[in-house]
Amino acid sequence: MPSLKVGLCCLLPLWQLYQRLLANVSPAYCDVPPVVQALTELFYTAENLAIVSTFMNSKLVSDIISFIRQMQ
Repeated sequence: MPSLKVGLCCLLPLWQLYQRLLANVSPAYCDVPPVVQALTELFYTAENLAIVSTFMNSKLVSDIISFIRQMQ
């Protein structure tokens, strides 16, 4: 099983930039600058990777526990 390591702390400077940019964006989607759109996609992707990583880690732990119980 491939390992997914998500280093979310590396995204902190981009998150701070994103928050500053959002403060200056109008609510209408058509007025959103491309950099804000790109950062939005980046954070959606990071969130999805974190969810998958959490699921895979919990699945791995569950599989290990099941294996240990079968060995007893």
